[in-house]
Amino acid sequence: MDDALSRAKQTGKNVAKNSWTVFKAELRFVLASFFRPFGKTLLVVGGLLFAFLMVACVDGMRSEGTDPLMWVVLPFFALFYALTVAFPIATVGGALRAAWTLSGPWVLVPVFIIPLALVISFWLMSSPLEHAGVGVAEACMQVGSERHWLLEGMGHVGHAGPVALVILLPVLLIDLGAILFSGPVLAALAWLLFMFVIAALLGLIPSGIASFLAVTLGYVRRFRRRHGDKLARLHEPSASDPPTSP
Repeated sequence: MDDALSRAKQTGKNVAKNSWTVFKAELRFVLASFFRPFGKTLLVVGGLLFAFLMVACVDGMRSEGTDPLMWVVLPFFALFYALTVAFPIATVGGALRAAWTLSGPWVLVPVFIIPLALVISFWLMSSPLEHAGVGVAEACMQVGSERHWLLEGMGHVGHAGPVALVILLPVLLIDLGAILFSGPVLAALAWLLFMFVIAALLGLIPSGIASFLAVTLGYVRRFRRRHGDKLARLHEPSASDPPTSP
């Protein structure tokens, strides 16, 4: 009984150690698959933008009397601008490369199936969305016809010429805001938003589930391929563990 309990404890320790080893190896692999293309893309795109900005600015500054301080500030500004523009490009490139490395061609499933599902769902919901949009327009017209517009009593201001816009434009915004925030218009807008959300969810939920399963399947396959030997030795004791008595 004691031997069986000891072997069970030792097996649990071996599983924990080997699992931690696999986790660390996979984490390093995931980080490397992202940061390597991220760094290369950031260096290439940022370097090209920096060189372009420096050449363009130097050519433009030679023909004019330029403050010497500008030659000191210009490289820092060009570098900051180049890195700011290159950072999102490098992030997208690194994410795509990491996703392809982890899941392979299965990562293309959400790229195609989600937009296609959204197009189909909005096409199927086009009639309810159209009715909801017409309802918003009708509510605006109804509230506008029943409202006393502030502009009606300010017709004499129009004789002031272009200066009248300074007075009439804020008044018009007040009238339009009162229509927009009226009860019937807000209710129609809420119904339109509800129909839009329903149309989006009809496409996102099934395509999201299918994309998640496809990407997970591709990742699991490549995970087993990368760590097959480690998973096979998951229950084996490590070299530093003391041998258990038979």
